Amino acid sequence: MDSSDNSAMLMHLLENDGDNPFCAIFLPTMNRSTYHTPMVWQHIQRAAPLHVQPFSQNTVGKVLLTLQYSLIKNRLIVDLIQVKDIVGRQNCDIFLSTQLVQNCKILEKYEISRKCYASNIYFKTTMEFNVPITFFYSNDANLLIKVCQNTKKADEIGHLVIGPQGNSAGVQHWRKIFNTPNTSFSAWHVLTSAISSSNKFFNYNLYSN
Repeated sequence: MDSSDNSAMLMHLLENDGDNPFCAIFLPTMNRSTYHTPMVWQHIQRAAPLHVQPFSQNTVGKVLLTLQYSLIKNRLIVDLIQVKDIVGRQNCDIFLSTQLVQNCKILEKYEISRKCYASNIYFKTTMEFNVPITFFYSNDANLLIKVCQNTKKADEIGHLVIGPQGNSAGVQHWRKIFNTPNTSFSAWHVLTSAISSSNKFFNYNLYSN
């Protein structure tokens, strides 16, 4: 992972009998070399410090994300770590679509290569989005992540929103990365089905540029 003018490594620590990281360690390096500074433990963060609302009836899985905002580069760095407990067709591969959306228009979009269906799916993929600091003060800028089946219609299994129009976890994660730039924060987020969603954010057509 690249942060500001330095290269960096991001390490997640897990318990022996669990799949959920209990902290994330940010390991900065100097001048893109393998020499670590003495401050390698400076940015230890709890992996899931965010309060998550009780699961709704349309919960269809969980996604582990690490987010960081580079203030110098005006870049939002998104590390997709893990997807688990997906509800869907077990004989079908899945893929993820990550979109930066403002005023219901897609500004940037990444599609993560498909993975075979499993109870735990590890992606470990890094994406970067151009995000000016003014987005923090906008209620119309959000990060939308969708998990889809690898079918002709790319049927959506579920989605989550990081930003002002997300749930409490999505809102808090968004605020943390802007309030503390150049620092990584990790959290599990709940995927919900698009069916019967009351969030006005999904009443718009997000599938076309």
